[in-house]
Amino acid sequence: MVGLDQSQGATREKGTALSEIGVPVPEMLIRRRSGQPTGLYRIQVGATHHLVAETDYGYVGCPLLCPHKGARLDLTGRVYPGAPAILCQAHRITYSLAHGTCVENLGAEDEDVGILQTFPVRRDGHKFIVTLKS
Repeated sequence: MVGLDQSQGATREKGTALSEIGVPVPEMLIRRRSGQPTGLYRIQVGATHHLVAETDYGYVGCPLLCPHKGARLDLTGRVYPGAPAILCQAHRITYSLAHGTCVENLGAEDEDVGILQTFPVRRDGHKFIVTLKS
């Protein structure tokens, strides 16, 4: 896991305080069985762990845990690069990384699968600049 860097800035958007936090870019997570890259990076900001998903459209941050039943997305997640979406393989639920809603549900059709809370991330060399609500 990668820890918090001390470079922080603050900005405002529509009355909400936002913090920009620089985090060193870790190695991309690799699938255990196949050895293939997942498209995900695990980062830590303060005491909280997050994921950064790499897509064809850039980077998006999301929680470490799936909103459906709390499966760890760093262990079960997979990013679809061509479509900004992440699959939680534990229950076969795909969430949009653009707006957090479920776009495909093959494993829990009769359940509320929740909304995946996403946040902006950009890469600046060897750092991710993560923008979180304060």
